[in-house]
Amino acid sequence: LQRDADGAPFRIMSVSNDITARKVTEDRLQALTERLSLATAVAKIGVWDWNLRDNTLTWDDTMFSIYGLPPVVSMPYERWASAVFPEDLPGVEEILGRAISEKSQGFAEFRIVRANGSTGVVSAAERVALDEHGNVSRVIGVNVDITERRIAEESLRERDAQLTHLSEHDFLTGLPNRMLLNDRIRQAVALAPRHRKHVAVLFLDLDDFKE
Repeated sequence: LQRDADGAPFRIMSVSNDITARKVTEDRLQALTERLSLATAVAKIGVWDWNLRDNTLTWDDTMFSIYGLPPVVSMPYERWASAVFPEDLPGVEEILGRAISEKSQGFAEFRIVRANGSTGVVSAAERVALDEHGNVSRVIGVNVDITERRIAEESLRERDAQLTHLSEHDFLTGLPNRMLLNDRIRQAVALAPRHRKHVAVLFLDLDDFKE
């Protein structure tokens, strides 16, 4: 609005800028962000961003789901640290500190205690982001809940151990069978010369043992 010498309005001037290209770019970025967010949510990959300048830690929804916490802005670092097993926290923080000091990336696996008291196992990766002066300004990382995978691996190891035990022990008595005996004899014979020892084998024949 422009006024004349007497203060009366007499003209309106305006300036218009064509922001079509900018809006197209913003729409593409928004679509890309939504697809990325959907992909990480489906894959159950939590994403976090730690701004070192103002010490703010930002989590996406999947991160809060992994830890069983209600969403908050911003996420206190101390709250995350308290969810990590005390035995695992020093090692995780050492890897994180080394990534910052060396301007590199880090990987870790650690146990957590969720808000409901249940335990889980998390696989984490982080990488630093540098400012225009080459200093570390942020750390960006991901967390993946691998609890179910660890449980499956443990079950598989237990099953393999059971199968190995059954193959090397008598089903009726639970005593080592001939397969295990032969294996131990082979080991003893192979190790004896190294340690300058002798190997003796005693055979005891029990008549009518099965009966």
